[in-house]
Amino acid sequence: MDFLLAGFGWCRMPEHLVKEHLDAGRLVRLTLDDDTRGNADPLAIYAAHLADRVPGPAGRWLLSDLQARLAD
Repeated sequence: MDFLLAGFGWCRMPEHLVKEHLDAGRLVRLTLDDDTRGNADPLAIYAAHLADRVPGPAGRWLLSDLQARLAD
C-alpha cells in the first residue's frame, strides 16, 4: 500500500483495502483495455529473481509459505 500511495507503480488490490483511498482521491482506478481477467478470478502472484541468483533459504521459505497459504 505504501508503494501505491507513493505513486510507485500499480497493482490489483482488494476493494476493501483501497476504497478509502479511492474515495479520497489518493488513488485512482485504472481500466486496462487488454485486461481479460474478471474481478472474481484469482490473483496471480509472480516472484522474480536474477537467473544466476536463485532465492536463498528465506526467499524459498517465503515463496513456499505464500504458495501454501494462497492455494485454492
